[in-house]
Amino acid sequence: MFHRSNDINLQILVFWWRGTKQLGPGSAETVLVEVPHYEEPIRLGLKAEPIYGEGFVAIDDIQLEGQVCSSGIAFSANSGISNTHTSSKNVPSPDANVCRLLSCDFDHGHMCLYESHRVASSVSMFKVYNGTARTMLFERSSVCMFESPIFQLNAPARLHFDFVIKGQVQLFVCQDSVRRELDSCYKVDTKKTPEAPTRMRDFVEVLPTDTKLYVITKLEKGSRKATVQVDNLLLTDSENHRIC
Repeated sequence: MFHRSNDINLQILVFWWRGTKQLGPGSAETVLVEVPHYEEPIRLGLKAEPIYGEGFVAIDDIQLEGQVCSSGIAFSANSGISNTHTSSKNVPSPDANVCRLLSCDFDHGHMCLYESHRVASSVSMFKVYNGTARTMLFERSSVCMFESPIFQLNAPARLHFDFVIKGQVQLFVCQDSVRRELDSCYKVDTKKTPEAPTRMRDFVEVLPTDTKLYVITKLEKGSRKATVQVDNLLLTDSENHRIC
């Protein structure tokens, strides 16, 4: 359900490894679109554009009806990565060069091809320490990020990563094909992290429409200090098989 001014065009889009497809325009107060069947991971998006000058749109009560296959994201120390390089014939293999571009274990004292920059008024940055990308957050420096190099992927993939958190923080992985605002990023479930710092593992889906990834961590409100470590970035195919 949505409300808008007359000079706003609203579109419902689907993003998948072949590109972007428009499912339908938002032309009535209540919009119903049919999502086609896909065998690979997809993302749905809403795009609002002004026709003349400025306008507004308010969206509410989004519902998805039907059966959706789980992405299989598991919050556990076992990532389920297979050591074999073979995969299903129905699953296209991502480019091994992109795998080498995005995979990094930080064991050589540098950030591989990733870069960390200061965000807004925060001075915190990720730096390599004891073989991990590590940062410290505090009240006056509460946000930190590092970004991947630009890449061009030919098939859906997964970027696996380890993380260790000490303190109360939020951890996000953002794909530039959607938006860089945190509410559109994949939020790692740090609430399940044990009180004692423990190495955990997760992954995020990466589509060929993505050309850059951002890892962003933010101090929780009311928290005074926290430490975040990220390690063992590894790109696999969509069935968790190694590709490089």
